[in-house]
Amino acid sequence: MEKPPEYRNQYIYARRVFKLESAPTSASLHISADTFYRLFVNGKCVGRGPARSDPAWQSYDTYRVEGLLVKGWNVLAVEVNSFIRPRGGLLCQLEIKVEGREEPIIICTDERWRVKVSEAWSPRTLHNTHWDYSEVYDARKEPPGWTQPDFKDDDWETPFLLDTQDVGRLTVWRDVPLPPHTHTEPYFSLEPRDIPMMSEEEIRPVKVVDKGEVEEIMSVEENLDVALEMALESNKPLRTCRIEGAENLLTEGAPPTVIENQSRSAEILWEDFEGIPTVKDAYIVLDFGRLVNAYLRLDVEGAEGSVVDIGFGQTIVDGRVFLRPYNYQCHGDRYILREGRQRWESFHWKNFRYVQLTFRNLKGPLRLHSFTALTTEYPAEQRGRFKCSDPVLNEVWDATTRTVRLCLHDSYMDNTYREKEIWTGDVSVVILGAFAAFGDIEATHRYLRLPARGQNRVGFFPSYWPTPWEKPHLPILEHNLQYVMRVGEYYWYGGNRTLIDELYPALFKFMRWLENYRDEHGLLNNVPLYRWIDWAHTDLRGEALVTNIMYYACLRYVAEIARAYGRPQDADHFSALADQIPAAIQERFWNEERGLYVDCVVDDEQSDRFSEHANYMVLLFDMADEERRRRILENLANPRSDIVQVEPSFMLYPLQALFHVGEDKKAMDLMRQRYNRFFSFGSDTLWEEWSHRCDLRYGYWWTRSRSMAQGASCCPSYVLSTEVLGVKPIEPGFTRFEVRPKCGDLSWAEGVVPAPTGDIAVRWEKDAKGLSLKVTVPEGTEAEVWLPKAEEHRLDGKPVEESPLVKARREEPEGTVYTVEAGHYSFWAGETCS
Repeated sequence: MEKPPEYRNQYIYARRVFKLESAPTSASLHISADTFYRLFVNGKCVGRGPARSDPAWQSYDTYRVEGLLVKGWNVLAVEVNSFIRPRGGLLCQLEIKVEGREEPIIICTDERWRVKVSEAWSPRTLHNTHWDYSEVYDARKEPPGWTQPDFKDDDWETPFLLDTQDVGRLTVWRDVPLPPHTHTEPYFSLEPRDIPMMSEEEIRPVKVVDKGEVEEIMSVEENLDVALEMALESNKPLRTCRIEGAENLLTEGAPPTVIENQSRSAEILWEDFEGIPTVKDAYIVLDFGRLVNAYLRLDVEGAEGSVVDIGFGQTIVDGRVFLRPYNYQCHGDRYILREGRQRWESFHWKNFRYVQLTFRNLKGPLRLHSFTALTTEYPAEQRGRFKCSDPVLNEVWDATTRTVRLCLHDSYMDNTYREKEIWTGDVSVVILGAFAAFGDIEATHRYLRLPARGQNRVGFFPSYWPTPWEKPHLPILEHNLQYVMRVGEYYWYGGNRTLIDELYPALFKFMRWLENYRDEHGLLNNVPLYRWIDWAHTDLRGEALVTNIMYYACLRYVAEIARAYGRPQDADHFSALADQIPAAIQERFWNEERGLYVDCVVDDEQSDRFSEHANYMVLLFDMADEERRRRILENLANPRSDIVQVEPSFMLYPLQALFHVGEDKKAMDLMRQRYNRFFSFGSDTLWEEWSHRCDLRYGYWWTRSRSMAQGASCCPSYVLSTEVLGVKPIEPGFTRFEVRPKCGDLSWAEGVVPAPTGDIAVRWEKDAKGLSLKVTVPEGTEAEVWLPKAEEHRLDGKPVEESPLVKARREEPEGTVYTVEAGHYSFWAGETCS
């Protein structure tokens, strides 16, 4: 628009009418927007986007639309919601080929479009999450038929074209040159969408939880905080309102639900009220049966000015849908009817299980024909599987996969309930859960690229990228370190050399920047970034133990990558720095009296705080001798209140540590005990913290709303697949891998690990007679299969020594290792797994 918007949250209509002399043989439409768009061609909704991206590498979408274009008049119609930069924007290019014409017809975003600020969407609402606002939509103000070719837009504005200063001709959108006005700051380069479009499915509620009436406390005209109003109103049984056929909402094709608010009638006298006259509004609470990411869909019929308020939440607290996680967020939308029957779909998708519909300002019966949810989900095929003899561990694996799906959309996110942020650090754990369920997918590549592209010129990475805020969040040191660790793990699990080559310069720059903050002991000390590992009450001042072990891991990973990719000097340099850290940690952090490592050392004084975080990390990275390891395990097994417990987002490291030191049963017990905290309350996803209502971040219980599906908590499936099934890469990309099951107290386990080279199937069973192990090795790969020490080992029913399928054999203290190539194998060891 020519005039910058008055409010940050702005909706714009944009149209381009054109005439075709004949129907097209092909037509490709490329589109992007700042911030989001919804696209219509000749009245049909085609798609929405774009995927969030660094604006210097703006992502665009492509649609084939020849089937929607006709001979004669056509229209492109786009709804754009902008809320990041002072002035949003739309980029669109339609390439049409018609028979008998060699050159394509090009229609792009130029001065021939017509635009209008939407009056239907209120720009003054609160945030729903960081990446969208609650929606208040007045259908009376919608231009009727604006997505159709014959709509009259003569009174709409000519669009304001962004700065057309030539900043260098770019080859974008394949080989088709774009008009100059697309090359404008900050959009220096456009990239085709690098992930699939989301899959969508309409679902209905599965249950009517409640119905009744509320006493209205605010007028619709005065209040835009829908969730606050709904939260303050008390749900009471029906007395003056009428709801007929609420259960019909559960069934497709059923008669409409009829709602009447009789207390509004002028025929009711003062004396007819019980007590002081008040307006009563009917409500219905619906359960969709599971947490979903979905657009809200409404098919309703009623009088002009009638209102449907839609509150949505993850859970029910004291019989009420929980709608207000923070005072700046509103988990509620409002739809104001025009006269007659109409359909509406929210512009943004929400995360919820429960919905409350409150019906206000009714001037007569309102007919609700349907209320549904259009789920939106990244179309990842679930290749990974896990089952074992313990139903709790099975539920842990399944809950992880459900949570990964909820936290995966155009990238991996912390959650879709409060933030929808693409956090760099703790959330990076979600890619491990994705490895276990889906393998190496495009979303993982995209997630790993974004922080590198947002890297500060000094060297550190943003806390999340891209950002919806004018100023990015202060970078978090431990987030930066965990991001480097995930890239290092991806080097082994994904093996995508092109991606690692692209990321290495950013890793190198960050690691060299950190050297400015190494002290005389070789430890990081007082790095000037925000400090955070999880919501627990840990001490990260000065020389922080967890931080320095993460730093050690990063140095090792980057050295491995450098050596493998022909940078031996870099590798030697980072390896030398890493070698100084273990001795310094053992010398400075051990507290002999307590038998644990302290959280940090400040000015050569040990902290008085002890945590699971620090001590499990010491075990995982072999920074304690045998006697100290024994004392650590003893103390962690009998924790006192002075040992700070890890939160779900840090559980990866304790679980890996216990398996690493051979405490397989303790690892499984820890998993059962901690994750049962969720399942005992009926949840089937993994939460942000052990309670979604409060936490111990300050050393005492403190009220704070948390997400019930958190990406950072998605490590357990990865641990079960890599430890209990025992499948880990020996060479990058699983060209060589090991199968080394950790049995613990289980009697059997089976599953599939979806490696880039193919699916690796494993099943093992143990009893008093021995251990059987079946393995599928994909084509082009090689496996090292570990069996426990036994009097006899068999392969496919014969002594292993007689099998020509075994390429090599070696003895290790923990067992015997057999090397095999691609194929299906059935091993047996004549004693139980130790």
